[in-house]
Amino acid sequence: MTPALPEGAWFDSAAASERFDVDTVVLDVDGVLVDVRQSFREAVRETAVVVQRDLGVTAPWRPSHADINAFKRAGGFNDDIDISIALAALGAAGRGGEAHTVAAAVDRAGGGLAALRRVAPELPRIQGRRVLEVFDRLYWGSDADVAAGDGMISRERMLVPPGYPRALRDAGARCVACISGRTPRELAAALRALGWPDGTLDAVVTGDMVRKPDPACLDPVVRACDPQAMVYVGDVRDDWELVRRHRAERPSAPPIRGILVGDDEDMAAYRQLGVDATARSALDVPAIMRRWREP
Repeated sequence: MTPALPEGAWFDSAAASERFDVDTVVLDVDGVLVDVRQSFREAVRETAVVVQRDLGVTAPWRPSHADINAFKRAGGFNDDIDISIALAALGAAGRGGEAHTVAAAVDRAGGGLAALRRVAPELPRIQGRRVLEVFDRLYWGSDADVAAGDGMISRERMLVPPGYPRALRDAGARCVACISGRTPRELAAALRALGWPDGTLDAVVTGDMVRKPDPACLDPVVRACDPQAMVYVGDVRDDWELVRRHRAERPSAPPIRGILVGDDEDMAAYRQLGVDATARSALDVPAIMRRWREP
């Protein structure tokens, strides 16, 4: 009997018809393993406000979570510092109400800060160092060197149980790896919160090594795991772009499929980009892996 798909899960017809024996699962962290809406996403919102005040804006615009999502969908904004810069610039220019329109133009122009500068060259330049300083203070708390417990990190909620890597291995994964835009310190904090001891992951790539969606992110995983077939699990457009570019730029590499997880509205948008599969939760990934083995 063909295994049933979890409620809300979907994969395209090509993925449904071809057997795919995944032996390596590569996980994003934020939005996949950890709910960061009240930590990183709130830090983005508040950083944009603080930086606008730095620039003399007396009534700064506070971006919404929907505004952040619009830029995440546009691509090129996997790094929360970049998206904080973009939103602070829009607010400082008095164009916060145009966020979704600008994000759509950025999407058409190729995504990221470079595209934003092309479509809106009049926006003020924002100092990345100041943005990073504000963001880190908000995320970690009052002591930037020691997590003091009053930072937004304390609001993070784990989306998978400590035994999740075992569930992936039980579904056929020989290797479980991680690619995250987090710094090593941020990733270490997330793994502790997840209850994953040292040695749980077979390969780790952090944002200081290489940044998504550069397909070089996957090279250390390939070297460490020697995979037969891989699946990458993410939640935003840059995660899918990583998979798509790896296929295009490394045609002799092991095959890879991409699964994006999140709410139904976002997933419906990403299906239009050709993503291989979507699901509501990373907890659905083992079932999708089993289904791909028995098309």
